Amino acid sequence: MLERENPQSAVLGGCTDQGSHKFSDRITNYGNRRKDTRKFLHWLRHQDFSHRQDVQEVQSKIADCANWLVFNNYYTVDQVRLAGAHSCDKHLLCSFCAARRGSKYVQRYLDRLQVLLKANPTLKPVMLTLTTVNGDDLEERFKHFMGSLRKLLMKRRDAARGKSATELEKAVAGVYSVEVTNKGKGWHVHLHAVLLLDDWIDREELSREWQAITRDGSKILDVRRLAKGSDLFDASGEISPQLVEAFAEVFKYALKFSELDHSDRLHAWEIMRGKRLVGSWGAFRGVKVPEGATDELLDDLPYIQMIYRFSGKSYDFTSSRHFDDSGKPTQPPAPLEPGVTMNAQFQQLRKAFERYSVAEVVPHGSGFAIRIVTAQKGSKPVYGHVSYTSGSVFVWDTSEDASAFLADALDGL
Repeated sequence: MLERENPQSAVLGGCTDQGSHKFSDRITNYGNRRKDTRKFLHWLRHQDFSHRQDVQEVQSKIADCANWLVFNNYYTVDQVRLAGAHSCDKHLLCSFCAARRGSKYVQRYLDRLQVLLKANPTLKPVMLTLTTVNGDDLEERFKHFMGSLRKLLMKRRDAARGKSATELEKAVAGVYSVEVTNKGKGWHVHLHAVLLLDDWIDREELSREWQAITRDGSKILDVRRLAKGSDLFDASGEISPQLVEAFAEVFKYALKFSELDHSDRLHAWEIMRGKRLVGSWGAFRGVKVPEGATDELLDDLPYIQMIYRFSGKSYDFTSSRHFDDSGKPTQPPAPLEPGVTMNAQFQQLRKAFERYSVAEVVPHGSGFAIRIVTAQKGSKPVYGHVSYTSGSVFVWDTSEDASAFLADALDGL
């Protein structure tokens, strides 16, 4: 199924189905995200976390994330989709996963928004911002904010049953995210939300409600109209860019972690990991967002599979291969150089990559090995190393040597 062609905010890497004319910007954005995470990893490796198994585990997962990307270029409809990537799913620490997660949220909620606005074009989309007073203790500030938010949302539910009254009951639908910043004046916990109103909210009254709930002088908030009438949709009938950017603002919450200094970034993850930072109510409830980094692929279309490897600074193109509309390659793998033997391990590497599009260079002992998918369990791949002697792993001295071998092995795929 073809999806919208509205561009998403560049901060999230753009829309998943933007064509080849925008692909260069997209791959550059992903490279910048991966480079940012590498800087954070560099800092982690120079700290003493020998007593922190949780930090060591997450460090290992982030290091393995998105080193190779596989894209399907559906050239007959000019759409490029991310078809293969090993992701760590640590979106509060990994900028690449944060951008991919945010992009998926934007796509799915825009789909729901378009249905709601076409069914009821009198609904008024607004951006709501709620804040609390800054503080030095993130754990205390975060608990205080989330507790206050629960009370406000409970008032809205009670109002729907006729047991209370709140300005927020005028929102028939809402979706929000909670984020934190620290610019040297303490931890600032706040919320961005997109609301659909059937009547205008009294900003001053809602501010008084919020101040009464927080009890710490937190009365600063903003309610801003996003679009009206003909501004809701563009000329092609898709959601307007103003609304797209509003949803991008809500769902880039995880990217805010990358704006923190490294120690604050780790501390914020320690406090907020596993917490629910995104929520919704009313007509926005029930939106399902797919897990993982890859895009939804298109069926029954020919495509060019393009493979990119992260070099440490950017994603570099390594190889491509054409597939027909049934998903079968239209050309065989490139022949080996004269005199090179296609041994069993070389064949295993090609076969695994051809099936799952996942192969990457990873640290192993004092050197580097190639890790490939060897089995599939449910939706999660199971990995193994390329073995060159029975019961052992072939290890290269440098990641460059291993990457060069991998690129040669995959040439033409």
